[in-house]
Formats: sequence, structure tokens, C-alpha cells
Amino acid sequence: MCISRGRIRKMAGSTGAKMAVCLHSISSEGRKLLMRRVWTCLALATLTAFAGCGGSIKHDVHIAKRDMPVAKDASREELIEKFNAQASAAKSLNATVELQPTAGSNTAA
Repeated sequence: MCISRGRIRKMAGSTGAKMAVCLHSISSEGRKLLMRRVWTCLALATLTAFAGCGGSIKHDVHIAKRDMPVAKDASREELIEKFNAQASAAKSLNATVELQPTAGSNTAA
């Protein structure tokens, strides 16, 4: 191999083929080194984001006492009456659809 910690070793009396192999090796090693640095920076940035933002985000919602819902008492009959009123408001829809196959679909059933 003709690369050592980013420096090219001197290749005394090397042929063109050896030089081409050396340059290809340098370029692939350079890509590997670059990707290793990118992944390291990405991991460090992720860890920094998790460590810095983990407990610092806090959002309190204050509701005025007059806006708070009040618990109400209801008898069984009142609850059934309210439920039936909501259930009768629901509508249903019945429909028939006819599908026609287009080009490229399987028409055999």
C-alpha cells in the first residue's frame, strides 16, 4: 500500500501501473477517512443535542380556575338520554360501486 497516515510514500522506480494502483488506493482511503470523520461528527452532534436539550425544554400551560371544567353529577336516565341524542344524530350511507378494470389489470376472477 502506498499511503501511510495521509502521506504518500516515495515510490522509487515505480511503473505507471503501480502508480495508478497507488493513486486509486489513495482515493479510496481518502473517501473512507472522510466518511469516518463525517459519521464521527454526526454522532457527536447527535449526542450533544440529546445532552443539551434533554431536560431544558419545559412548557407549562396555566389554565385559569374559571376556565377549568367542573365535574357534574348525572343520573343513569340523563346519561342514557344524552347518549341516545348523540347516537340518533349519526347518519349512515349505503352505496353501490361498480369497478371497471383498466389496461394492465387482471380481468379474470
